[in-house]
Amino acid sequence: MEKWIDRFSGLIPHCGHDYLVSIKSGDMDGLILELEYRKDEKEKVVIDFSSTKVMRVADEGMYLTGIFKDEEIGKYKEDEFTSVIYEIEDGEFGNLIKDTSSGLYDYFNMKHYIIITLNFVIEVINGSDPEITILNKQ
Repeated sequence: MEKWIDRFSGLIPHCGHDYLVSIKSGDMDGLILELEYRKDEKEKVVIDFSSTKVMRVADEGMYLTGIFKDEEIGKYKEDEFTSVIYEIEDGEFGNLIKDTSSGLYDYFNMKHYIIITLNFVIEVINGSDPEITILNKQ
């Protein structure tokens, strides 16, 4: 059964629905998510996954009804996803990649993350935790 773990609670000041995300991805920079706090536009959060193996992105409105039916997920939905990023154990997407990667998922000690924002739900499969930086615009 899929289990969500709120390992990053407290690192990002507001809930995911308070941020709009811009996604930057490329061979040189890897995957960088820039979250802009939509209420005052002074705060910015950068989530840097560096070199990323797999990602899946969906519009938040198209995605939420299918994956959040589970009782485990329901507790976070009731709290309006107070965190932005969660680690997922035994998730459908992570298991798909694990089953099709010819052992590379385990070899690289991959982890499955989900990032929930106002405009997108982003799933990331990566071999290391992301670096999270809080910036304030001057």
